[in-house]
Amino acid sequence: MPALPDEDSGIHCRLDELPEQRGMTLRAICDALDCDVGDLLVVGPTP
Repeated sequence: MPALPDEDSGIHCRLDELPEQRGMTLRAICDALDCDVGDLLVVGPTP
């Protein structure tokens, strides 16, 4: 189920949908962006 857009900004992140549709992994995205998974995902306080 696609995520709903953020109510304040209307932005919808498709980082989970597009790679799945294209048979990609998070590692492939990081390779394309020349970064590590830890650069994309960070743990922080929950709202």
